[in-house]
Amino acid sequence: VYDSACFESYPDHNFVYDKLWVASSQGIEAGTLVDLYGLPESEQPSFPIFVKPRWGHKTSGSKHCLKVSNRNELPSLNDAAKNDLMWSGFIAGREGMTDFVLVDGRTVYQMTHVYSPEQHSFADVWKLTSPSNRPPAPVEAWVAQNMTGFTGIVNVQYRDETIIEVGLRPARTGAYFAATDNKALLRNISSVLATGEWEFVDDRALHYKPFYSFKCHTTAPIVYVWPQWILDGLMMTLTERPFYEYYPEPTGRKGMVFFQFMHDDLDEGRAACRLIEEAFYYTQQGILVLWGVVCIFLVFNLPGKWVVAACALLVYATQLLNPLSTHLRFHRARVAQANT
Repeated sequence: VYDSACFESYPDHNFVYDKLWVASSQGIEAGTLVDLYGLPESEQPSFPIFVKPRWGHKTSGSKHCLKVSNRNELPSLNDAAKNDLMWSGFIAGREGMTDFVLVDGRTVYQMTHVYSPEQHSFADVWKLTSPSNRPPAPVEAWVAQNMTGFTGIVNVQYRDETIIEVGLRPARTGAYFAATDNKALLRNISSVLATGEWEFVDDRALHYKPFYSFKCHTTAPIVYVWPQWILDGLMMTLTERPFYEYYPEPTGRKGMVFFQFMHDDLDEGRAACRLIEEAFYYTQQGILVLWGVVCIFLVFNLPGKWVVAACALLVYATQLLNPLSTHLRFHRARVAQANT
């Protein structure tokens, strides 16, 4: 379920993790950012362009991704080399994503996610997963042409009919497949991965209830993440879907997706998303105010200063009840955002 492991597991098809190759395979103008710096002005591409890491198995989310409107907005040469950045012509259009289940290069099943028209910079606000969704025909054709002999799952992300990224694993570590709660479908997918076999059954047996996935976004500096037990209690009141997670994804220099969850209803899901975003925003402000109060007590040597400081530290430390992996993910996202 992780790209780094898939890169090693599928050596005959891991070329898809080279996003520069993916762009070139579709005739899209693209190149490495280091080489772009060496081009004379007459040979430079037309702006805007999109900058991103070249290798999909070495990064995740939207880290180091940036729409560049002119040469002055380009990352530094050092950052370009350090993060192995590439550029391509900016691709407008509505984003989408499909998980193709392949047996010997032949598509036996597909799960397509339709993204919201509105976005947080270049991250979706919500996506709809439904058995009635279909990928664009050119995307299907690209998979058929380039994944000859492959058995497994191919995740393809695209804008309109142009592919922007490919991975050899299911989206969100298989959470969308699991959310179908369809035993026949899950058994078949497991069979493909384990034995390379797919049992063709009536399509009605593979049906599932459509659902939405929401990404919560904030522009506040993230200085505190709710402990898991608060998160669990909150989500029990907002959705019946069991999948939700902290999901730090920078959306430029001033914003970040911090959480995602699923819901069966678009309007109710939107309302729940707004509630989470507002609560999270005011939590960050509250923690900053709390530490401001501590500073006032310490600077002015007010009575009870150590009690106030200890209480503030205790409140702040409750976020350590989260797994260490949560804090590492937010740390990496902050670093990536700072380097954007």
